[in-house]
Amino acid sequence: MYLDRLRAVTPLLLLVALLAAILGVARTSKHSTDLERIRASGILKCGSHNGIPGFFFFKTNGQPAGLSVDFCRALSIAVFGDVNHVRLVPISMQSRFLALQSGEVDVLLPPTAMSIKRDTSLGLTNVATLVNNGVGFLVSRKLNATSARDLDGRTICVIQGSTMERAIVDYARPFNITIATRPYDNLQLERAAFFSGRCDGIVDDFVALQGDVAAAPDPASYVVLPDNIAKEQDGVMVRSGDASMEKLARWTFYAMVQAEEYGIDQKNVDAIYRSRASPEIRRFLGTEGDFGKALGTARNDWTYQIIRQIGNYGEMFDRSLGKDGLGVDRGKNRLWKDGGMMISEMWQ
Repeated sequence: MYLDRLRAVTPLLLLVALLAAILGVARTSKHSTDLERIRASGILKCGSHNGIPGFFFFKTNGQPAGLSVDFCRALSIAVFGDVNHVRLVPISMQSRFLALQSGEVDVLLPPTAMSIKRDTSLGLTNVATLVNNGVGFLVSRKLNATSARDLDGRTICVIQGSTMERAIVDYARPFNITIATRPYDNLQLERAAFFSGRCDGIVDDFVALQGDVAAAPDPASYVVLPDNIAKEQDGVMVRSGDASMEKLARWTFYAMVQAEEYGIDQKNVDAIYRSRASPEIRRFLGTEGDFGKALGTARNDWTYQIIRQIGNYGEMFDRSLGKDGLGVDRGKNRLWKDGGMMISEMWQ
């Protein structure tokens, strides 16, 4: 009887398998990768949290700005050859991973911390660390707190589901102190709650807290405590499975870091591009070799175009987070040769 049933079912299974194979071939032959789908659509959709100083915000003239915005534009140059194919999509902390998984956005940009859980369980891939950060507390000076240990018995506003919730618990336990948390589902509500006195402090990465102080009603009334309670690496994430998209995003980041190491910036890139520079520099800028072709960029001089239109990594950092932006010291985000952690793979 079992064999009779098997004989009856087998043709149906074969038919289902054949249809699946045909549909799979059809999907593969037409825009089978994320990169091909992005090119076919003519739009690169970049997701980031809106309203965060230094990363993604709107200037008084209505133009978007920030480190995440600049990197999205740099990636657009690599994919399409210019910056006019970008769609910036504001997303919430709670919906950010689903937005990338579902295809609402093609790239998830900082500030999103990279972690092993997110890298292994979400179907997403971390491709680059744009900002090496840390986690700390912003509190009112009225607390007279000089250390995070002084927050015993206090209540901290947090973003629900963020890595910050775990960071508070992990920090408090060894010191046998209790720090209560009050969760909110978006940054605007969390910040409003803190500045209106509904909690004693907020927890976030140090770069974001610097922006909060600058935007506070009375900046002198608030202080960022010195304790770094956790490391935080704000990265770039794409959907897993498309090696071409992963490589293009990763090497766009490397190109901006390498340009700074070479000493190439927006001011001198045109002169260097036209000069008889070293073979290494000519290959890097696309006047020799085929790095662009190997990566699948829109044009072989993609690195030159990125530096000319966006700048190197240091320029991007300074404009948004550093001396011309929030005033955050580069610290760990300096080049490796300057004692920092920013380094590019070799361009050979």
